[in-house]
Amino acid sequence: MERKKRQTYEDLPPRSDPNYMKLYNQKNRERIKQLNQQWLKQKIQDNPNYFKEKYNQEYQLEYYQSNKKRLLENHWAKIGILEMTYELFLDELNKQNNNCKICNNPMEKPQVDHCHKTGKYRGLLCVPCNNGLGVFENNKEAFEKYLDEVTK
Repeated sequence: MERKKRQTYEDLPPRSDPNYMKLYNQKNRERIKQLNQQWLKQKIQDNPNYFKEKYNQEYQLEYYQSNKKRLLENHWAKIGILEMTYELFLDELNKQNNNCKICNNPMEKPQVDHCHKTGKYRGLLCVPCNNGLGVFENNKEAFEKYLDEVTK
């Protein structure tokens, strides 16, 4: 059996070039898009419940619950929160009685507040307080100027 020879492109560098795939994808963008669409149609034709089976919500919830510690610690490390562990998170949650450190309201989804420059952990906040604090920190001078004008 004779092996089919690969098609070569005169306007592309050799396949060993690090930029080859990028250039190939740019050149064949429409063809690749069509092939992907055909593949997807075929998958759905073969099994109409393909995505329902692939993205099983019950499985995802079970996976999250069983790997919560690892997933949260990886997330905190990824966004740059230093020295944050799941045990520290639970301790702080108990110390704050599951209440926000700013508004003292009960928290449904506690957020870990941290300094974006140093990565140092500061406390657990509710979503509105954490988002508000982030906006305030980015526009501190404007907020202070506004508060000075309003309180006069």
